[in-house]
Amino acid sequence: TLKALEKDRDRRYQSATALEEDIDRYLAGDPITAKAPSAIDYLKRFARKHKAAAVSIAAIFVVLVGAVIAISSIAVELSVQRNTAESAVDKAEQLAKSEAKHRKIAQEQAHEAEQAQQHVLLAAYQGNIHAAAEALSNNSLYDVRRKLADAERMVEIQQLKAGRAGPSNGFVLEGIPQDQLPFEWQYLHARADDAIATLRGHEDAVVSVTFSPDGQRLASGGDDQTIRLWETRSLGQIAQDRRHTQKEMLRLTPLVETWVEKSGGDDELVIAMLDREVKNRSPKEVTTLRNLVLKKLVQQRQAKSEVP
Repeated sequence: TLKALEKDRDRRYQSATALEEDIDRYLAGDPITAKAPSAIDYLKRFARKHKAAAVSIAAIFVVLVGAVIAISSIAVELSVQRNTAESAVDKAEQLAKSEAKHRKIAQEQAHEAEQAQQHVLLAAYQGNIHAAAEALSNNSLYDVRRKLADAERMVEIQQLKAGRAGPSNGFVLEGIPQDQLPFEWQYLHARADDAIATLRGHEDAVVSVTFSPDGQRLASGGDDQTIRLWETRSLGQIAQDRRHTQKEMLRLTPLVETWVEKSGGDDELVIAMLDREVKNRSPKEVTTLRNLVLKKLVQQRQAKSEVP
């Protein structure tokens, strides 16, 4: 009935015959063409009847769909960024753990290396002490002093690494007081010390010593770039000369070595060459030459004494 009364011509039966055929199908139990209007049909009717409202509703629907799409896109982007940030945090934590592990391993290795070095220094010290004791039993005082000096050096290095020794000037360590050295070192040093007196004044190693012809004066030259004059009776210092420098010594050393080579080991000949040379030299150069000659002569005598 609704299809026969449909206002839309296209939706009504096109003829009475079409209506009759649909009734026959209904009576026969077959599917019929007449059916109730769908939701889409109602929407179309509403849109035709209320065009302005339909346009507004459609615009709102489009806006809502666009908003939903935009929000969904933003949500997806935020989710990706969050996952990326979480991944970066995880990587950073793993990297920090790895660095901490490697740092710990490096510290352990450094500690082991330091302990190994301390063992090496201790072994070297003990070896020098045993060698000094053996040299003392053979009455070789020069070897005793040399081995004790090496042992003292091991103690200085060990204490420097432990932070208990004085600073280094780039060449030598500041000496450790002898009363702070181990007992065995002090014992051997005392046994090997045959000195009758100690002259104190040089700030570095003494490299040359000589007496005046009358035996009343003693001259000493040191690596502190000074020559000091002592009185043998009172053992007091009576003069000091700081005028010679390392530069002067380096410049004049070849000349002294030439004298020593020409002399063939004759100390008197070297001194005679020095006496002739000082007439043409400044006081500063004379002082340096004398110190160099003293050092060379002492070295020659030590070398001769070591030859069996």
